Amino acid sequence: MSRVSVIALIVGAAILAAQVRATEFDAADAARLSAWRARVEQGRRDYESFAARARSRLARARRAESPAAARSTGYMSDETLRDGDVIVTERGLVVFTGEPRPRHGEGDFKTLDQWRGGLGYDRRLLEIERANASAAP
Repeated sequence: MSRVSVIALIVGAAILAAQVRATEFDAADAARLSAWRARVEQGRRDYESFAARARSRLARARRAESPAAARSTGYMSDETLRDGDVIVTERGLVVFTGEPRPRHGEGDFKTLDQWRGGLGYDRRLLEIERANASAAP
């Protein structure tokens, strides 16, 4: 046998041994694979459950706060309001009399009848409010 044949035989045997080792799959390997698959499947179920709960909470929140409700109360959390600012609400015009802060209460706003400010256009505001009230459905 030539030297090349011996080397080829040794290399071929090594390749065959590697292929045999790669295809050997014992019971411990099967158990580890099964456990891994179970963890992956449990993770998938946990995520699906979490996602379903999140979608449900989001849908409930969207139904609870209609666009009209958000528009009519959005000014209660407007930190840019300053004393004398006029806001148009569904109930009519109100004037901000509170302090600039992240949240406001009903006491921070006065109706035009309650408010006696000195903006110089009080009469016009009253005219606007009357016109608005007569145009309401």
